[in-house]
Amino acid sequence: MPVNLPHDWARRILRFTVRTAFLLVLASDAAAAVVEALHFEGVTAISETELRGRMLTAGPGWKPWVPAPEFDADSLEADLERIADAYREHGYHESVVQSQLEWGTDHTEVEISVLVEEGEPVRVESWTVEITPHPLLSDADRLEVLDGLPLAPGEVFGASRYRSVREELLRRLAERGFPMASLDGGAEIELAVRSARVAWSVQPGPRVRFGASAVEGLDRVDADLVERELDFSEGDVFSLASLERSRESIYALDLFRSVILEPERGPAPAPADEAETHWPIRIRVEERKPRSIRIGLGFGTEDLLRVSAQWKHRNFFGQARSLEFTAKYSSLLAGVEGTFRQPRFLDPATSLALNASAFRETTPSFDARRVGVSSNLRRPLSKHWTGRLGWELEQTRISHLKTDFSVGEEPDENVNLSVLEFGAEYVNLYDRVNPRDGTRLDLSLRPSLRAIASDVDYLKARAEVTHFIPLDSTVLALRLLAANISPWGSTDESDVPLVRRLFSGGSTSVRGFDYQRLGPLDDDENPRGGLSLVEGNVELRFPIWRDLGGVTFLDAGQLSARPTTFRLGDVFYATGGGLRYGTPLGPLRLDLGYIINPPPDIGRLRVHFSVGHAF
Repeated sequence: MPVNLPHDWARRILRFTVRTAFLLVLASDAAAAVVEALHFEGVTAISETELRGRMLTAGPGWKPWVPAPEFDADSLEADLERIADAYREHGYHESVVQSQLEWGTDHTEVEISVLVEEGEPVRVESWTVEITPHPLLSDADRLEVLDGLPLAPGEVFGASRYRSVREELLRRLAERGFPMASLDGGAEIELAVRSARVAWSVQPGPRVRFGASAVEGLDRVDADLVERELDFSEGDVFSLASLERSRESIYALDLFRSVILEPERGPAPAPADEAETHWPIRIRVEERKPRSIRIGLGFGTEDLLRVSAQWKHRNFFGQARSLEFTAKYSSLLAGVEGTFRQPRFLDPATSLALNASAFRETTPSFDARRVGVSSNLRRPLSKHWTGRLGWELEQTRISHLKTDFSVGEEPDENVNLSVLEFGAEYVNLYDRVNPRDGTRLDLSLRPSLRAIASDVDYLKARAEVTHFIPLDSTVLALRLLAANISPWGSTDESDVPLVRRLFSGGSTSVRGFDYQRLGPLDDDENPRGGLSLVEGNVELRFPIWRDLGGVTFLDAGQLSARPTTFRLGDVFYATGGGLRYGTPLGPLRLDLGYIINPPPDIGRLRVHFSVGHAF
């Protein structure tokens, strides 16, 4: 039976249908719109990187397989306010932030321009700090606390700088034994004249000294072994730096899974009491197992299957000594070695390592059996520098010479080497397994001397530096290596043992070449080694998806048969790219290298697979 609706209801239904369809079309367009580009204009006082980090709206990435981000107008409006907040935080209260949208013809793509008028910042008119006199805080200490703080009139005043100066001031007082210092006062800002006046009153509080130390969590390790690593004694003036140095020293013993140093802060003494107090230090540790076994497996295009097994005894006969034995096998190296380490040798900062090894080495140039002993002293020179002094005695027997030496007489089958080492290492890396920022520099001089029972006289000098620069989620990795072997006295260039010559090419040097095949080769393309070497690498490391990353690289190298020889025209270049997959042991690495200027009769492409970064 048909139903007749009133005329007003029909009009309402029609209007609802049309409006719903229109809204659905708009919603469909909005959902389909993607951000084609995101630009900034007028930004000078704050880095674009910081501003992008505050935004939910993102521009398209460089990865063509990742869809462009969708455009959301509400998110963009909120982002503009976040940018304005960032400017106010940096002292630019007059900043005006707007957006400009340029739509594509089909309204599915939009190019966003963020337009910023920064305006004039608020500047410091005056910044005064009054530190209440304290009988144990000298005038010289007061001046040192204030020296170098960015408090000068004319500086741009922002909340971020205000907080950082406040924290630095209190940190300096804490480092001088006043960790209970308090700061009163604040900033008076006049936006009309763009000026700020800051007045602080600092109460140092009582000076704190280290109290008695107590170690918790020990089972097999003696407490005096922990306490001797402390950088402070009971009664010393409190220092945050001393606490951190002590924690690092205790952890470096390799006896503990975790180390925590906690001051037990007592109540501040009343004004009528003495101006000093003592904080006992609680040291909480978790011991590691005294003995451990570690098995390692790996595979690479150069050494093929790698197998290693290590047995380690921590705290061997006490005093944090260690003893470890390691067995290794691969197509390049197989054998065993044992290492004994004695910390605090001669003085608390010096450590001693004694090593004995026997290996079979198989290279493209020779097969050899090497037996040797060595000793090594290491001592920190500063926060980042470590010096080392060593001596090595080795006997090598070449069982199979694969290369046509052809630089004089063929090398002796048996070589006795006695080599000293003078070295220094600079390390300032946050993460040594997967570094993103920092520098590592290694320098060494290794003279081989007949005077100490060596068969030859020569000096090997080596310098290698790696540097890492973070670029948002990308890392620029740089490496430069220079090495040289100079014979002297009755030793000729041809007398330098083949087992100690320099080699280049492969997955960790110039990746367009096979292992050790950059440089002088015989007619069968077997390497002869050289006496001077220069290598350089530039690598861009970037994320792709989760634990998967990629690299592009440019490698260069020259290996000469003569010492101190470098010719720019003899440098070989290789470029390429690769993939990295992160694991707890380091990234799995696959690289494809292409030689730009190959030597005659050498193919251009090489594939390398291994574990760990190239450098």
